[in-house]
Amino acid sequence: MALSDGVFDPFFPLPSFDSDMRPLLRLADRVVNAYPITDRTTIQVPNYEYQRNNDKITLQVELPGVAKEHIDVEMNSGKLTITARRLRLSHAQPSSKESEQSTEENEAHEAQKAELSQMSRLYKLQVRISTNVDDEGIKAEYNHGILNMILPLKKIDSARRIAITDQ
Repeated sequence: MALSDGVFDPFFPLPSFDSDMRPLLRLADRVVNAYPITDRTTIQVPNYEYQRNNDKITLQVELPGVAKEHIDVEMNSGKLTITARRLRLSHAQPSSKESEQSTEENEAHEAQKAELSQMSRLYKLQVRISTNVDDEGIKAEYNHGILNMILPLKKIDSARRIAITDQ
């Protein structure tokens, strides 16, 4: 608590705060500059919904702006992993005038395009699925940014009576 002219002022500067924080801020600057961020990728868990019926599990995953080629779905030991990457590229198409630009301008444009291609968003979802899912029957369909998956459940044989014989 700081007093200014005998009146409590919560915003009155503490004299030792600046001197105490200065070394810590310098250390933080050195750490940030020592490890620069080269890949501008953000990782996000996508929105998803699922519904379980008697014979299947239906899963819908939102992957906005992702091309179908950049989606990877993998099922391993009862764990479903969905990984998708959305690249943030410029959508401008070169006109005929732009094709006549000098080579220096083209090189600058290509460097900028390479910089933009490094900026991306990575969607990753891992879900543990029950072991009674039929791995061979899994179907996936991607349409308008939504990945729809149907995971059929294995048919469980009904109980049967086992006869006991004498030896």
